[in-house]
Amino acid sequence: MIVSMCAIRAPTDFATACTIFAMIMRIVVVFGYYCNKKTVFIGAGAIEVFINFLLLVIAMSYSQHKIDETFEPAAADAAKAGATAADAVGKKLI
Repeated sequence: MIVSMCAIRAPTDFATACTIFAMIMRIVVVFGYYCNKKTVFIGAGAIEVFINFLLLVIAMSYSQHKIDETFEPAAADAAKAGATAADAVGKKLI
């Protein structure tokens, strides 16, 4: 459930692929548990935890807002010039 919420929050190709792979790993964990293969479900569980961590980082770092003229005019001009919004703040353009 948390995996799918992270993919909705950051709809990038990598986040979508991680979500699908995490779901596959969950299936492998259940399969390994019921087949009594301890190394399979521990390994798949470790991979799933790592993917969940990646998804959490992707969701926290993804910005849903694009810089355009309606949001921040000076920041959009700075972005067109190749500068970042932090550069625009430093130069007092905003």
